Amino acid sequence: MVGYSRLMEADEAATLVRQKAHRQELIDPKIAEYRGRIVKTTGDGVLVEFASVVDATECAVAIQRAMAEREAGVPEERRIRYRVGVNLGDIVIDGDDIFGDGVNVAARLEGLAEPGGICIPRKVFHEVRNKLDVGYAFVGEQKVKNMENPVPVYRVLLEPAAAGQVVGEKRPGRPRWQLGAAVAAVLVGVASAAVWWQPWVERVEPASVERMTFPLPEKPSIAVLPFDNLSGDPTQAYWVDGTTEAVITALSKTPNLFVIARSTTFAYKGKPAKARSIAEEFGVRFVLSGGIQRDGDRVRVSAQLVDALSGHHVWAEQYDRRFEDLFALQDDITREVVTALEVELTEGEQARIWRRQTNDQRAYELFRDGLVLYRRRTNTDNAEARKLFVEAVAIDPDFADAKCLIGFTYLRAGLNGWERPRGDAFGKGRELAAAALVLDPDYAHAYALLATITLYEGDPDEAIAQYQTSLELEPNYSANVAGYADALVYAGRGAEAVEEIERAMRLSPYYPNFYLAVAGAAYR
Repeated sequence: MVGYSRLMEADEAATLVRQKAHRQELIDPKIAEYRGRIVKTTGDGVLVEFASVVDATECAVAIQRAMAEREAGVPEERRIRYRVGVNLGDIVIDGDDIFGDGVNVAARLEGLAEPGGICIPRKVFHEVRNKLDVGYAFVGEQKVKNMENPVPVYRVLLEPAAAGQVVGEKRPGRPRWQLGAAVAAVLVGVASAAVWWQPWVERVEPASVERMTFPLPEKPSIAVLPFDNLSGDPTQAYWVDGTTEAVITALSKTPNLFVIARSTTFAYKGKPAKARSIAEEFGVRFVLSGGIQRDGDRVRVSAQLVDALSGHHVWAEQYDRRFEDLFALQDDITREVVTALEVELTEGEQARIWRRQTNDQRAYELFRDGLVLYRRRTNTDNAEARKLFVEAVAIDPDFADAKCLIGFTYLRAGLNGWERPRGDAFGKGRELAAAALVLDPDYAHAYALLATITLYEGDPDEAIAQYQTSLELEPNYSANVAGYADALVYAGRGAEAVEEIERAMRLSPYYPNFYLAVAGAAYR
């Protein structure tokens, strides 16, 4: 509050009554509307945290505009006005309180604001510039207390005529990424315990259930977009994609979620996409996106979860870890998403979701390179992929993923006639599936490998049982659902096969061609 001491000295009772009314009728409801949390009050100010810097700034704009109207009829010397600072930076959480440079800068920015105004640093300006109906005026590099480097500061122009204008500086380009938590200062300071970053998904109007291509599932539904490689180095793409796939795989193991398949969402790799259009195209409510940057032995990951139906950001976070901790970081992202979606996990589900297949970075690199080759589906690439998987297992004999994929290369070679006799190739595949299950008894893909071999060896009933075990462990993996449908076709259970192949197509709207062959056989 501007001039708090002066107003209290002039009329303490009236000032307190009016301030209480502003809090109850405007400030607190607006904070709640924009998903903020009041951390503490300081007499003449309030510290509030937001998960999104857009929500924080939009809340500040709404409060300042409303206050100008509420106090318009009050004499100038008695008007209650506020200064607001919004910052994006790191914070420290201590119980219900928050500290750190992120909060300190927010408070300093508040002090630079004009009465009734809002000040933001350049990194906030980059995040909100095209998302609010306001203008901006660059006021220069400001030296703030306890900060070594000056802070580039902008004033937010609230007048309707200023919307879209940027005054005082050549329009800077949007940065590749932003670190820190969404921190805003309302009255004295507003801060957030989460990081805000937007790779592609802009905050737009909510998605429409009526425009969705598919009916919205009853359980929480999510599409995970490929994380953006922010390193500028194409050779880093394999582990960026691997992080996305690891999160998708972990979420797919949760029966209480509906997860769109990797093969579908990776069609958007490197392409701009909005949460609303993704949700409407795939018939899901939530969209997860993020970006990854490697700098030497450090890796920085930012992720955000958007509720497309409301247009709000449910959760956002930034991680700065050693590269060797990448696997634990993937688990952390999965855990945060599951928690944000309020999905209850059983003890067994938790063990499956966060079990790591290898902690050896070199073995993982070989596995990822092999997976790229395996997905090309040619004889030569299949053979080269097998060599890489074998090398990964030589480094880490307990790497169940790699053992299972060796088995899949034998299955593919046998089915396509690349290795004869077929029975020998199938036999090697069966041995490797069994070896993978010794390492991980709950490994869904090993059961799917066994099921496919069993099916083409002529025992569809046993294959169905093995597929069912696979799907109990990982119910959202569309390729295994399609394989299950194929087995049902061979068993003469066409109606059930139709239901399952349609479920596979729903999980992966950009499904591979063989889904159509299974669907045709099922209908026939």
